[in-house]
Amino acid sequence: MSWTRLLDRLLRKVLAANRRASATASTDAFDRLKAIADEGIIIFCEKALGFTPTDYQAKFLLDTKQFEAQCWCRQSGKDYSASSKLFWFAVENKGGQYAVVGPSLRQSKLVIRKINNFIQNKLPKDIPYPEILVGRKTLRTKVALVNGAVIEAYPCNPDTIRGPTLNGILATEFNFVKDDEEMYDAILFTLGTTNGFLIANSKP
Repeated sequence: MSWTRLLDRLLRKVLAANRRASATASTDAFDRLKAIADEGIIIFCEKALGFTPTDYQAKFLLDTKQFEAQCWCRQSGKDYSASSKLFWFAVENKGGQYAVVGPSLRQSKLVIRKINNFIQNKLPKDIPYPEILVGRKTLRTKVALVNGAVIEAYPCNPDTIRGPTLNGILATEFNFVKDDEEMYDAILFTLGTTNGFLIANSKP
């Protein structure tokens, strides 16, 4: 066997071993995050996301109804608590597909930014954030976890939200969504196949 072929085989073995080690590390890191999530959403917020919900935030977080409305004032933590709940759902449910819609794509992406902030800056030190993400990096329009769950920002378009199969939707600042009734009908159509949940929030 030539030296070239021998080196090529050795290189392939090293690369394969590195991929297996990386996959194991990712699984271990995510398993630690999942173990915290399994303790409940309030413990998840405290231990994984670094904040203690207020009484009214905890009431919302613990609510298990399929349809929830947050009519909260400015600076009350609407999107902060809703983002926490969406992230918790994604960690808990392997392969779950979740959407964020709002008056504009920019508004939806702000929720993704909040979740990315949790991931990059709030997780415990023994959970390196690249190891829980597909591609090992954060993205501007979606959060893709190694358990197959995805949280994605969608534009304010009923036709766009009607297509995908989704397990849950966060409709942020829904009071300011153009053609809100048409969007609501599209959301119900989409969630009908999965019996998924809807969280709608807005300022009064």
